Amino acid sequence: MSNRLGRRPFLSILGLTGAGAFGGTAMGQSTDESSARSQDLGELKTTDVSERDLKVQYDGREPNADWREEAKERIEEVRKALLTVEVVDTNGDTIEGVDVDVAMQDHEFDFGSKVDFSTILDINRPDGRTDADIRNYRQYTQDMFNKGTIPAFVPWVLTWGEEVGGPGTVARLTANWLHDHGLKAKAHTLLWFWGDRAGPEEVLAIEDKEELQQEFTDHVRTETSTFKDNIDTWDVINHPIKLNSVWRNQLNSDPAAWKEFLDAAREGDPDGEMLINEAAFRNDAQTAEIRGKYHDMVRYLKDNDADLDGIGFMGHFDPKSIVPPEEALDRLDEFARYGFDIRFTEYDFTDENLDKQLPKEQFERLQADYTRDLLIACFSHPAVTGFSNWGLWQPLHWRDRAAFYREDWSARPHTEEWQRLVNDEWWTDDSGKTDSSGTYTTEGFKGEYEITASYDGTSSTTNATIIDDTSWDGSVTVELDVDGEGES
Repeated sequence: MSNRLGRRPFLSILGLTGAGAFGGTAMGQSTDESSARSQDLGELKTTDVSERDLKVQYDGREPNADWREEAKERIEEVRKALLTVEVVDTNGDTIEGVDVDVAMQDHEFDFGSKVDFSTILDINRPDGRTDADIRNYRQYTQDMFNKGTIPAFVPWVLTWGEEVGGPGTVARLTANWLHDHGLKAKAHTLLWFWGDRAGPEEVLAIEDKEELQQEFTDHVRTETSTFKDNIDTWDVINHPIKLNSVWRNQLNSDPAAWKEFLDAAREGDPDGEMLINEAAFRNDAQTAEIRGKYHDMVRYLKDNDADLDGIGFMGHFDPKSIVPPEEALDRLDEFARYGFDIRFTEYDFTDENLDKQLPKEQFERLQADYTRDLLIACFSHPAVTGFSNWGLWQPLHWRDRAAFYREDWSARPHTEEWQRLVNDEWWTDDSGKTDSSGTYTTEGFKGEYEITASYDGTSSTTNATIIDDTSWDGSVTVELDVDGEGES
């Protein structure tokens, strides 16, 4: 997504096609959970099952819904800041009538996706994957996102190390590729207390609770210390409520262990961002129960001063589990009161897990509308600092119909909605001339900028970060190599 590599208009991205056909393996698990709050989701009607005419609506989907204007106003307030560019000559005197171009390079907000490290690094290429597939995957990752989630950190049963071809090497190389191409890197996940994913067999065989807990603590500290120069954000504990059998059965459901693990992560990587991650957002009975326990967990971590930076929400939605935009905003408010950042960590939308699927066109329109609306709601909420998808391309996605791009690299409609918002509507490219005081003022979305001043055949470019912070007064000075009389 960064202009450092040359940002392309989103329509050209949508129009590109390529070859590629191979069978990818799914990651994760599919659930078919009943809705506990169907009255909030709109009516689900089946008019003719033989024709799969399944119709779905949700509150706030209509174009003139009240929440939209309110969200737009909040976005203007919380996601933008003023920028004043002052242009001076070599004597420090301001210059009137200078052409100023303000070009955004990257968002402050994280717009991310899970990345497939084998495709990014082009290793272990399966039969049928082409050079065009590799190029498309890499290019779209750069064009659409500014952060990549690396799932190479799960499971721990892989022997971590620096051996060539080992998972430590793969994770490091993937993170380095992301950084080299203007993206931040997030590691998924340090701990996941679900069966044999919790750790190596010899570790899980430890019967003493304190000894086992120390093994987990040492693992977290070692990994964060080893990769602190490569990873920006860590999923420290994944599924602490929903899939936590080892924590329950072998660590005695001890919440103090959570704090110990988070504090160890901070010791290993003092500058990294530490998250917990849970499926606690959807509208269904099981998730409602998990959400209550997630509240308890976050409250405990806050009360005990754990080294936690952000609350992660998975969001693997289907037509039955939709959370309407206004309800989503209320849910975000509930967790924002704890004072931590909030991130959507694993978004996708499909109906493949349901007994009956919508007709293709109807499903894809619903998918596009809900992706748009949830993204707008999250971007408008001041506590949310990132929104990440759970994959880009159908052969590498755990749910085929959820991917932005189909197997032939044709784009699903929600791809256009994502691009329109992230790279157009929420993107700032502006220009103008300095006034009599030698300044040009504009308002832009917070993030990284390249500012160019041009006058009488002379130009100068500087980089700046637009933030809304008391440490920055909102001004940038560009010096042109001209003398006090405007001569170069």
